[in-house]
Amino acid sequence: SEALYEETLAGGQYDCQVLVCVNESGAELVCGYFCGQRILDEAEVHRIAVAPAFRGRGYGQALLEDFLTRMRQAGVAAVFLEVRAGNGPALALYKKNGFAPIGTRRDYYRNPTEDAVMMQKRF
Repeated sequence: SEALYEETLAGGQYDCQVLVCVNESGAELVCGYFCGQRILDEAEVHRIAVAPAFRGRGYGQALLEDFLTRMRQAGVAAVFLEVRAGNGPALALYKKNGFAPIGTRRDYYRNPTEDAVMMQKRF
């Protein structure tokens, strides 16, 4: 919900970024966002999303790459995430960036019900 995202951004315990694009008329549009968290020497990707009209332009890659670079520089040993088993584009993005499957959470997601693939990237 909007309230949950506002709370997340205001809390200060998460690493969140919003990608803003400017269209031909000069209007600013939210193209995508990223939210992760670092706890000691581990980190977790909580959410990465790119608006449908802006997909396929490398924005998701840029958001993820920035987070991974900063986590590596901060001395994080591993980054974890869960992704819908049926989300082919996200799975491809994560594999391209060195994440490997480490397990499955059965029926983790709702609407529709779907398994989550747990993934890890070690530095």
